[in-house]
This record gives sequence, C-alpha cells and structure tokens, in this order.
Amino acid sequence: MIRLIILIFLSFLFGCEPTNSGIRLGGSDYFLEDQDQSHVYITKMMPDLRVIVVDQMVVDYKIVGHYLFVLQKVALVYDCHTDAGKSVLTTIYTNRNAYWVIDMTARMEFGPFTRSAYLEKSNSIGVVGPNLNESSNYFTNNESLKTLKACTGPQN
Repeated sequence: MIRLIILIFLSFLFGCEPTNSGIRLGGSDYFLEDQDQSHVYITKMMPDLRVIVVDQMVVDYKIVGHYLFVLQKVALVYDCHTDAGKSVLTTIYTNRNAYWVIDMTARMEFGPFTRSAYLEKSNSIGVVGPNLNESSNYFTNNESLKTLKACTGPQN
C-alpha cells in the first residue's frame, strides 16, 4: 500500500512538470504553439516560463534570416451568458488582419501592424516582407454571439 501511495505521489510530481511543447522557430527562443488548431499563437521563452507575444489566431508565418514575420487574425473574447445564466467566455475570430515582425536575435517584437505599416517596417529593416496568406481552414465565427445572451467585451 505504501508503494502504491509513493507511486501515485511520484506520478503527480513528475507528470505535472511543464513540458516543452510547440515548434521552436529558427532555433530561437520563440515557439509556435499549435497543439490546439483553434488557438494558435507565438510564445517567447523567458528565464522561468513562456509568455505569449502574438496571441491567437496565428494563421501564417515565415522566417527570413533572423526575422519572424507573422500574420494574425484578430480574435476577440466576450464574456457571455447562456439562457441558464451560466457565464461563458466566447472567442470570436474576426476577419481583421494584424501583422508582426519579430527580431529573433534581439528578442524584440514589433506590431501589430496594418499591411502597409508591416511592409514599411520590413523595408526599414532591409528585408522584403514575405507574402503571408490566410489559412484555407480559417473561418470567422461572428454568428456565435447571436446564440448567447448578455455579452460584454471584448475582454482582451
């Protein structure tokens, strides 16, 4: 019985350790977190944890030299209530684009930009901004707000 208790304790202890997930981008401290295809984002490794630097929904990225170029579809979070009064956070995927330029060597993020500002920033660093495309499986879900009551937001 004591062995079983020790085994359970050790499995909780080691099973709950943070794991290295995501795809390391360009050998840098930046990661594409895409385990859940409906919440794709970019994180940066800090001394003790990873922080989100480009929030959901990342739909395309390209690496040119030590720069990471990112296309994000802006997602808004609303605090809504069901007919039964239960609070539900609802993420709305919009059709608005936001562009980011990340210097992976200097560990600096620039953005969000409009497309024209993104191209200007790319030119200012001496790199032609790559063409970033929307994913063919990306869709907006503005209609989901109509099924919920008493929404306030956006929360982010």
